Amino acid sequence: MAEEIDEEGAKNSSSKMMIIIIALVVILGGAAYFFMFMGDDTAAVEPEQTSIADDNTLYFTIKNPFFIDFSTSENIKMLQVSIALSVDNEETIGFLVKHEPMIRNNFLMLIRGKVPEDLYTSEGKEMLKAALVEEMEHIIKKMGGRSKYDVKSLFFTSFVMQ
Repeated sequence: MAEEIDEEGAKNSSSKMMIIIIALVVILGGAAYFFMFMGDDTAAVEPEQTSIADDNTLYFTIKNPFFIDFSTSENIKMLQVSIALSVDNEETIGFLVKHEPMIRNNFLMLIRGKVPEDLYTSEGKEMLKAALVEEMEHIIKKMGGRSKYDVKSLFFTSFVMQ
């Protein structure tokens, strides 16, 4: 009798173990698929934009967030910021798409030059925003789009400091 119980217990624990292993494989496979293809959207060629019905404002979201390493700072080690720009016309969006590598470079250099502790305050964020808008105007002038292109505002859609 005891031998029969041991065999059934062994079978039950073996089948439970098999179910747990299968469940883990399915969960890990699903998680791997999610993380591998989470940011992979084939329609990423066009910028994200929306227009407001009563206003002709369009929004251009810079594709990837900016990651800035502040390893020299004692308190803040990293900043992740996502940026969107509001513009008046499709031509400006075309300009932004064409020159996004330059925009990313200049924004990264500008943000990296800031004192990380200043970015904790609202005033510091507003000063950064003003500096980025000024840099955007500089890029437009440099690339010959003085009056044709206009960036109305800059928005931080994500701002994470650690």
